[in-house]
Amino acid sequence: MLAVIQFQNSDNSLTESGTDLVFAHMAPQLKACRPISVPNARPSKLSLTLISYNILAQALIKRELFPHSGNILKWKTRKAMVLKELKELNADILCLQEVDHVEDFYGDALHALGYSFEFCKHSTKLHGCMIAFKHSLFTKVNYDTVDYDTYPLCPPTQKTGNIAQLIALKAIDHDEGILVGNTHLYWRPQSYYERLRQGCIYVKSASESLLSVKNLHSEIRWSYVLAGDLNTTPTDPTYPSLTDNPLTPIQEAWLEWSRREIAEGEEMIEGGPDLTLPPLKPSNSDDTKLATVDELRKIVGNHSGLKSVYSQYGKIDAEDIQHYGEPKFTHYGTYFKGTLDYIFLPANGNLECRGLSPLPKEAEMEPGLPNAVFGSDHVPLCCQLHLLE
Repeated sequence: MLAVIQFQNSDNSLTESGTDLVFAHMAPQLKACRPISVPNARPSKLSLTLISYNILAQALIKRELFPHSGNILKWKTRKAMVLKELKELNADILCLQEVDHVEDFYGDALHALGYSFEFCKHSTKLHGCMIAFKHSLFTKVNYDTVDYDTYPLCPPTQKTGNIAQLIALKAIDHDEGILVGNTHLYWRPQSYYERLRQGCIYVKSASESLLSVKNLHSEIRWSYVLAGDLNTTPTDPTYPSLTDNPLTPIQEAWLEWSRREIAEGEEMIEGGPDLTLPPLKPSNSDDTKLATVDELRKIVGNHSGLKSVYSQYGKIDAEDIQHYGEPKFTHYGTYFKGTLDYIFLPANGNLECRGLSPLPKEAEMEPGLPNAVFGSDHVPLCCQLHLLE
């Protein structure tokens, strides 16, 4: 069961005062998008900026997971920091994960910045996902949510409470539309198969939603972008599967090993150190009901291949890149440091990335986030997208 909150142009005012003042003495650490070179660039009709950002739910704060953060972990402090970051980046569309305190803070705060939003959380979670958009630029045409636990593609290996959002937005001054996806995939490092299953459902659902809005609103030219915290490193099997790259034998073995239903009652705290995780315990269920790895990859292959916009990160920072050109870090916690967050475009479409926001250097994040400058354990990804003629 999903809980949904809609927020459209109410007269509510920002209930928390002084958030602009708390960190006003700090120099801005988040930078606007820098242009990236695009060979044979085509003319564009419209440009927009989009953020994907896991803002770290206050409900998930446990001091043992953030031993270096001290009083930064307090809600009064962090909410001002996160809001300041969003205000500085001033993106047209926000894809946020791990959002809580919607009714008592973020809803009014984002409205005061000119956003309308859709928020959704699973009934088993205290936090959820949010897509916010500048209501001066876009109107909502359609909105769908996806519950990975109940999606009929194939049974899940375990109930995780993860969800996706899909919103169709029309540009107010143009006959152009964009389908925006936002998701937070299952976090457990060992659950390679379940993450791939959820990633396949995400792509399949987006393709179906895109086809639906194209049929219902054929007068609008549609594009799409998929964002989120995939809890997937570039070496995790989900990344090459979504980007139409081959799997290594080791990745194939990981998927086959984790393709089994998991017994209930072994869920651990999200974000905890991997060393505390007990082995996955198979349930007594029939694993033959699960889709094979090849079947999942075929589902992805039936849809347009995706390209991560930050796979071009070397064009603005050649030193801090890793596999597939991705940045080294989008998450910098005490127990894990790496890239988990992405913004995907269709490899062959009429939406093109022409700008990326530089990410903080590792020295700015040591020994771990949140710190006195960054309010989450993730950093925001921000890109400038152009709708081509």
